[in-house]
Amino acid sequence: MLRALGISRNAKEHIASSAQDRIVIINESIEVEYALAAMDAVLDGQLDEANTLLDREDSVFNRIATGVLHFIEATVGFEPEAIQQAITSLAASESYASKMKSQAQKTGLITSAFRPGAEYEMAELESSLLGAISMLLTESKIEILKALYRIRKTYLALEELRKHVNNVDKANSKPGDTADISSKSSAESRRNSTTSTEPRTGTDKVAWEKFTSIHNQRTARSSTPTTDITPSDTIEEYLRSGVETMSGLLHLILSSVPPNIARLLSVVGLHGDREVAMDLLWTSSTGYHNIHGSLALIALIMFFDGQLMYKDIKLSQEEEDVISDKYATVKKGKTTAQLTPRELQRTKERLLVALEEQRTYYPHGVLWLLQQGRLVTHDDLARGVRILESDECGPNQMRQVEGLLMFDRTLFLLTLNKLEEAADEFIKLMDVSTWSHPLYMYMAGACYLELYRASDNKESEEAKAYKDKARTYFSRAPKVGGKKKVLGRKMPFDTFVLRKVEAMQKAAAKYGLDVVDAVGPSPVYEALYFWNGPSRMEPETAACCCERLKYSKNALLAESPKDKFTRELLESIYMRRAGMEKEGFEKIQNLVQEVVKGDIANGKKVTYTAQGEPWAGAAALYERAIYEWTEFGQSHAKQVRRWLTLSKDWSEDYELSTRINMKITSAEDRLDIYRL
Repeated sequence: MLRALGISRNAKEHIASSAQDRIVIINESIEVEYALAAMDAVLDGQLDEANTLLDREDSVFNRIATGVLHFIEATVGFEPEAIQQAITSLAASESYASKMKSQAQKTGLITSAFRPGAEYEMAELESSLLGAISMLLTESKIEILKALYRIRKTYLALEELRKHVNNVDKANSKPGDTADISSKSSAESRRNSTTSTEPRTGTDKVAWEKFTSIHNQRTARSSTPTTDITPSDTIEEYLRSGVETMSGLLHLILSSVPPNIARLLSVVGLHGDREVAMDLLWTSSTGYHNIHGSLALIALIMFFDGQLMYKDIKLSQEEEDVISDKYATVKKGKTTAQLTPRELQRTKERLLVALEEQRTYYPHGVLWLLQQGRLVTHDDLARGVRILESDECGPNQMRQVEGLLMFDRTLFLLTLNKLEEAADEFIKLMDVSTWSHPLYMYMAGACYLELYRASDNKESEEAKAYKDKARTYFSRAPKVGGKKKVLGRKMPFDTFVLRKVEAMQKAAAKYGLDVVDAVGPSPVYEALYFWNGPSRMEPETAACCCERLKYSKNALLAESPKDKFTRELLESIYMRRAGMEKEGFEKIQNLVQEVVKGDIANGKKVTYTAQGEPWAGAAALYERAIYEWTEFGQSHAKQVRRWLTLSKDWSEDYELSTRINMKITSAEDRLDIYRL
């Protein structure tokens, strides 16, 4: 049967028959335990403890743990130095793992239920995939090409290893066993496939006691600690969870690229399957309290986050229940577009439960506090901010995570119109995060500008102080960076900020004005649109924004046609949230007539004309689609899709296009969920 499944034994393969063989397996499992414990410390925010565990003797698993630590730092902070460190350490890990895999295959010692060297093969592939993802974050086209080659190589090898793991688990599963054999086989089956490493000599006993001690320390935080554990179980935990998470991540990445790139990748044999990705990631996230289960959970949160927070297209609870009842299925691994509204809500509840478990398992992990706060803000902004302001995790040793948490908290303060607090936070971010210093300075200036504009007495000391601060931070924005690149391109918000500041400085010089008086429509409420601020606002807050947007209409600097278009577009956006749909709909109808002409109903001979800010034309068409839904609901779903297509097909690439395209994708997914 094993031969039929493609898992027949090589003649060199042998089970541990000597004390020396048993010691090799136990020592290897000890190294895996140390690596998993170090990653647990990272996830719990205890970086000093993690580094202590990693500053031990060299091993494959020590190196992969170090590489994963650097990978987390790189992907959280997007800092060039951290990205390069991740690439370097993961390359070293990959090389060492490949060497050890070859040695293990030569000796043929069976250390687990799987083929000799499978655990090193997993370490090699994990290093390769995470290294490739890190390469994609660089500005080097050569590195990006190398990354694509690595991804192809890793994809083929991971698929083969996953097939091997599944075949072994099927062979070892008992008849009638309903457990998910892709992730776990019974302990008895696993032990039948290898050999007992229980101590038989004094040397064995010392090594065994060390293994059990380290394992018990690592799993002590679990509410259901494992019992009757063997060294092979630890090796298999790493291997199974690694295969599921890395395969899931790879399928998710490949299934998420734009169609034109997907077609190119398919030519070289790369095919991402979204359902396979979801199934693997859910299995790993719920089955393992280790680094792999945690990475899987983060990937799921990031994948579902856009749809969970999307509110521009919404049916009543009663209408959603009708759809859920009609299209209810028991199919696993669904993508967002295949879910029913009820299943989407259950997905959110499932993620929140998983985050609660993570916060219990990693009580000092600010990363999990951040993820929980983000999810909660979708329905309760004030409560989400309270979570992010909480200090219950204690001191945070991961600067990149602290920067991300502070940035999110600052955006939510903006959404609550707590502008002075938000300005203070943007300034503090300069010392915590290197992600986008120009943006931090620009937004601090924008907050103080809005506070100045809202002052009843512009000659008061308070108003003058706001104006001085706005001028100061606007002037600093171009001087503190703007050269950082991701995927070989300048960061979109850096480009946006530098252009905006240059425009206000030119206007000030041309008309002899203070730079603060040369600013057009509210920079705060413009930027907030890209961070989905309006959809999270309470109606009264949105109404306040509408009033404040009127300022630039009658400012010292006469409003240009470009600024007028942008201001009216922003007004229509905030009007919809403020309950002023009729006035907003009329405004957006007038605006779209300026940007698109032709046979709009059939999408033929359509021509586009840019108006306002570079992003404004496409955004106006998106907002026109949302107003179509707001005014007419389900009966006009076809027309909604038509306007979304017009926005998606905007004739030129434009600044912050990714942000608008994310809104379009979320809208189309929501219509798919509603089966409209």
